[in-house]
Amino acid sequence: LTVVEGNFEQGFSVVTRIWQYGALHETQLSGRLPPAPNLLQIFNNFRSVYNQWQSTYRIKPIPGQVTNFSYREVASSSFVLANCLNEWLNSDYLEWKNIREELLGNLSEEDEIEFIIQTQDIQLRQLPWHLWNLISERFVNAEFIFSSLKYKPPLPPNPTNKVTILAILGDTTNIKVEEDK
Repeated sequence: LTVVEGNFEQGFSVVTRIWQYGALHETQLSGRLPPAPNLLQIFNNFRSVYNQWQSTYRIKPIPGQVTNFSYREVASSSFVLANCLNEWLNSDYLEWKNIREELLGNLSEEDEIEFIIQTQDIQLRQLPWHLWNLISERFVNAEFIFSSLKYKPPLPPNPTNKVTILAILGDTTNIKVEEDK
């Protein structure tokens, strides 16, 4: 999924490519992720609550002492974020729904899936994409990978057809190896 441009208020233009390693066939679709103006605020709220919860582990409260923080806040905030993310990614927004249906039509539940999200938008990279129930509940061998739009592929190895063996030495009992050395 390559995010070409956009924002949470207006939606994101995307290009989706589906291919199998070693196959020449590739499916490519253009579309648009729908607007999600509240998603970023909900994510920032979750992150704030989570960071407060994490900071409580630096200083241990006295057992029985009343604290101003509860794990229920983290769980509740996490639940709200997951629901909002799934509403966004499972929406009936036509330009996105077509891409989603193409994904479902081309992927098998047993496939090992690398869902690569290419974007310059750091906030899109920070979202918990792994909570997208369409992927996480159907495709157990799926993983999400994040990439920049600009990257250089690794250089291919420099294969040489010539094999060079410097030396193989072993037990020399009853073998004359002085010439070989």
